[in-house]
Amino acid sequence: PFLSLPGYVVSISPDGEKTIWEGPSGTFLTNIRGGEAELVSRDFPGAIVFWAPDSSKLVLHQGYKGDTKLYCPQKGVCRDLDFGGQSYKVLGWHGQNTLWVREMTNIYRAIGPHLVYNIDTGELKPPEDELSPDWVECLFPGPEGALALKGTSKVWMLKGEKTFELPVPGVVLGWIPD
Repeated sequence: PFLSLPGYVVSISPDGEKTIWEGPSGTFLTNIRGGEAELVSRDFPGAIVFWAPDSSKLVLHQGYKGDTKLYCPQKGVCRDLDFGGQSYKVLGWHGQNTLWVREMTNIYRAIGPHLVYNIDTGELKPPEDELSPDWVECLFPGPEGALALKGTSKVWMLKGEKTFELPVPGVVLGWIPD
């Protein structure tokens, strides 16, 4: 099948059903099987997209500003995540309603320990489970427990005991279901 969009694709949902793309008038969500494009945001160009593992929601994060929005496609709801007024870099999803984050400096670098942010309660706390390596800049949970870890000079893909390392910088757009 051929998919043509009027902008450029930023991310594909983990279930392979939706794409987020940018055009001159904003960021849009499109169902791959057809239908009208849904406006997600007019004011978030160049945002990094983090899909929830079940594709039910996504986070748009502008690292250079520290601005973050949560979008729920089924509800058409977009709201700001303010992290209690502090500046945090979103690294990826931790659980269904939690995100991995790290404090961000004024030069847009993540510092300090990895924390878990609850999108429902706004609570920030240290994780109870294993931390990711310090070099990790973004985490992309995939289907069936797979995980992609992105750093400045490498991308790792993990699933169970299998590990695959790409020793070059890269961009993870999303997972395609097998």
